[in-house]
Amino acid sequence: GLQPPEPYAIDRINGLNTSRCIEAIGSSLDDFPSFRWCRSHGQHWYMPSLHELISLYHSKAEVNSRMYEINGVPLVTDGAAYWASNEVNNRFAWSLYFQDGHLNYHKKEYTKLVRAVRAF
Repeated sequence: GLQPPEPYAIDRINGLNTSRCIEAIGSSLDDFPSFRWCRSHGQHWYMPSLHELISLYHSKAEVNSRMYEINGVPLVTDGAAYWASNEVNNRFAWSLYFQDGHLNYHKKEYTKLVRAVRAF
């Protein structure tokens, strides 16, 4: 049978590379609303990779403590999942549940949370 095309959003370490890859294919970010939303925060903001999302999960208590100090938006930890920038294939992408660190993949049209991160 036909094999689906290889995913281009496969850099599980660096989400900024994934964002650059999407931009390099010449598609409008309007075709990628999660990436567009992250970029709307500024040039150096992007959707985190799976590895970056896992790191954020492991630091969630400290991150949320700092978010409360600066009146920022804390990470949601009540069972909701955040999308990673990584595809499983052309129909599915990875997500991470911040309540317990459970990794899963879902159809891309499912509604999950998105968290923008910044390169520095």
